[in-house]
Amino acid sequence: MQELLTSLPAAVAYLSGPDLIIDFANEACFQLTGDRDLLGQPLAKAFPELADRMDMLHQIMKSGETVHGNEATVRFSRTEPAK
Repeated sequence: MQELLTSLPAAVAYLSGPDLIIDFANEACFQLTGDRDLLGQPLAKAFPELADRMDMLHQIMKSGETVHGNEATVRFSRTEPAK
């Protein structure tokens, strides 16, 4: 499975646990995000740009319910966010 995900041209990451830890990211994901240290990081720490969406992501994880939407614009910096 990892070989398949690694070869995809789209950015893909695998998240685990209640803190949404980034366990895997493919090359396209690293190209999108630049110099960020992703692996082993909670999603909220790796991508502070998603801070306003974290409550929604946690609700989806808790309820398992599908969420529908049309668009969600997020702008990523290609460098490590300020800490």
